[in-house]
Amino acid sequence: MQPPQKKLTESAWFWVYLFSTAGLIGLVIMQGKFDTRQDLEEINFQARMHTYTGGTDTSEAQQDPAESEQIVTLTPLYIVFGLIFAISWAMIWKQRILNRPRDSQTSTGESACSTEH
Repeated sequence: MQPPQKKLTESAWFWVYLFSTAGLIGLVIMQGKFDTRQDLEEINFQARMHTYTGGTDTSEAQQDPAESEQIVTLTPLYIVFGLIFAISWAMIWKQRILNRPRDSQTSTGESACSTEH
C-alpha cells in the first residue's frame, strides 16, 4: 500500500505560485496608476534638471514630456514575478503529475495482494 499523497496546500511551491500569481495580478491592476504617477515624477525631474543647468540645454526643453519614454518601468518586476510563476508552476506540476503513482500499477498491486490473502 502506498502512502497517501500530500495535500496541494502543504507544498511550499503552491504558496510561491499563489503569491507570484497575486503579484502579477497586482502589477497588471496598478500599471495605469503607476504610469500616471511615473510620468508626473519624470516631468518634475526634467524640470528640476533644466532649472539646475540654468536653462542652457534646449534639446530637452523642446522635447515633449508625454512622448519621452519612462526611465523607471515595471518591466523588471514583471520578469521576476513571471519567472517565479513559471518555476513554481513547473515544480508543482513535477510533484503532482510526474510523481503521481500510476493507476495501472496500483490496481495490479492491489489485485496481487488480494489473491495472496
